[in-house]
Amino acid sequence: MISSLLSLSLGLASLSIETSKNLELPREGGRTISYSVTAPTTGGPYPVIIFSHGMYGSEEGNTPLAEAWAKDGFVVIRPTHADSMRYADEATRQNFRRGQTNNASNWRERPGEISYLIDSLKTIEKQLPKVAGKLDRQVIGVGGHSYGAWTTQMVAGMELGRGGMKLALGDSRPKAFISLAPHGLTEGVTPESLAKMRGPMLMISGDNDHSPGKPESETAAFRTAAYKHSPSDGGRYLLWIKDAFHNFGGATGSGGASDQAMRALGHGGPESPEIASAVRETTLHFWRATLKKDPAAQRWLDGKEIEKDGISTLSHK
Repeated sequence: MISSLLSLSLGLASLSIETSKNLELPREGGRTISYSVTAPTTGGPYPVIIFSHGMYGSEEGNTPLAEAWAKDGFVVIRPTHADSMRYADEATRQNFRRGQTNNASNWRERPGEISYLIDSLKTIEKQLPKVAGKLDRQVIGVGGHSYGAWTTQMVAGMELGRGGMKLALGDSRPKAFISLAPHGLTEGVTPESLAKMRGPMLMISGDNDHSPGKPESETAAFRTAAYKHSPSDGGRYLLWIKDAFHNFGGATGSGGASDQAMRALGHGGPESPEIASAVRETTLHFWRATLKKDPAAQRWLDGKEIEKDGISTLSHK
């Protein structure tokens, strides 16, 4: 009921969409990137959103969000990173079944893969003729969930300090960012490095938002650090959802192999239409306000309309 009332009051579009999966983007000197594209079947050009999955995920993850955004007039591109379960060897799978969920060896590659996709938007149109003319290559948003949130923050300008060196892998082309389960202060990430992130940026978390196996380290203070230390420039938002788990009520699901594995091990959290709706509605209006410059969507954010659902708090600075 909450979802339908919100959608009705906000006039959300419902375009016909289509998803193409397992597309391959070759790279000279690098691995071929598999990716999916979810896009309206007619009209355009539309703003482009590149969304990065969490650890062990794939281009099939975050499907509820990708489809909602595409129905509202965006083209959503989801790459599969090297840490995906589809590429895992048996040792990695066994470690995962034991609850060991640290598969981050490709950390340096992830931000560069997002930049490479931006470089390759014209090539993607050639590879997939049905989206030719549908991509507004000048209006790009980047988002991600969990490890993908870390990736997004790196693309937005977050710096890493390692061995006395500062590593910056930011990209100046995206115009807005969404960090779903934002990354906070850890080794290499300081208040100063978080302050380097440019915006606009929407960060989303909740009371039970812990990555698998990390309930002690990924506290509310950890999740709110990116918002706390980012500049107060008018473009920063934090959506905090009461009782939300790491899967945000199912908003990040796909039904794929990694999703099923997470469920089997009890990771992620229960389904919740109310929590998933809060994420969907707020992200839609953030993308509308920042990528489409929709004044009605900006008023919705400024008025904190999402707080009417009774479970959400939207902070802005």
